Amino acid sequence: MHILGKMEADDFEQIIVLNNNSSGLKGFIAIHDTTLGPALGGTRLWQYESEEEALSDVMRLAQAMTLKASVAGLDCGGGKAVVMDSPSLKREAAFRVLGRYVESLAGRFFTARDVGTTVEDIAVLRQETRWATDESNPNLGDLNFYTALGTLQGIKAGATVGLKKDSLEGLTVAVQGAGAVGSALIEMLTAEGAKVLAAEPDESRREKLFRISGVSLVEPEEILGVRCDVLSPCALGGVITAESIDTVKAKVIAGCANNILAEEYLGKTLAERGLIYVPDFVINSGALIQGANYYLKDKRDNTADVKRIYDVALNILKVSLEEGRATNSVAESMALERLKRPKTYESIFKASSHDAG
Repeated sequence: MHILGKMEADDFEQIIVLNNNSSGLKGFIAIHDTTLGPALGGTRLWQYESEEEALSDVMRLAQAMTLKASVAGLDCGGGKAVVMDSPSLKREAAFRVLGRYVESLAGRFFTARDVGTTVEDIAVLRQETRWATDESNPNLGDLNFYTALGTLQGIKAGATVGLKKDSLEGLTVAVQGAGAVGSALIEMLTAEGAKVLAAEPDESRREKLFRISGVSLVEPEEILGVRCDVLSPCALGGVITAESIDTVKAKVIAGCANNILAEEYLGKTLAERGLIYVPDFVINSGALIQGANYYLKDKRDNTADVKRIYDVALNILKVSLEEGRATNSVAESMALERLKRPKTYESIFKASSHDAG
């Protein structure tokens, strides 16, 4: 797999290969960068086709977490864990073993729930490590709310620049995905006076959308091409492709899904077509801001910090227009600016004895 070559190419600090025969655990922990502080990132459970695919995914996600944390102004870096799902996986035992791996890192990696993992999985993991989110802790708050709130700020910034609107009143926003974050965002949008076109394949979630005033349902396969002011992908990433980009009728694209662009160069394509893309890793950082500030600074309510995503996104969009650069390129440059300090062994985060709770 040439792991060291991949690490050198993207300046990774550490890749831990996970294997435990008795539990069936196989996977990776990737720590991308701890220049600013401990690496934060979720644990994903997925049925990967190969270990190469799993490694590629964990590295991509860990690097994205570094950028997300940096552009949000947080004193932490990026990491990720992936567990390869398979018929031989003994789930509870595997997460206990994973917890021991995380604990052995002594706070350099702090993890939480991600795609495929449940609250119960993380509760099992927490039996073996302090360094994981306790979602039952009432002081932590609803992380889905904070992610939705940050995404709302990004939509507002996009509307300010792309639509010359200082309010969402009367605008039409197409939301792809009505899971925990998407549904919270939909309620926030309607409260702001926006009309929402929502696409959600799950029948029980669709039933809930029927009861929200100002929401109309659209078939999932039609949502990218509906006529709207803002397109907000809030499900899986990679929905803006070289093919689908031609169907988009929105002026602004701003959603909470990770990696909305299937390829980075599409940011430039969108800019050349006069479309405003608000980078997802900038605006979907609400939960990270809440979690990082709570666990690292014991700050319980970070609503004001999350709302500042509007200012960050607005600045990125303005610089993009002034310099004629893609918004994702501008955002990445801003994130990397905080990481400019030459990395030496002294820049590797050394965990303190602080108890994560």
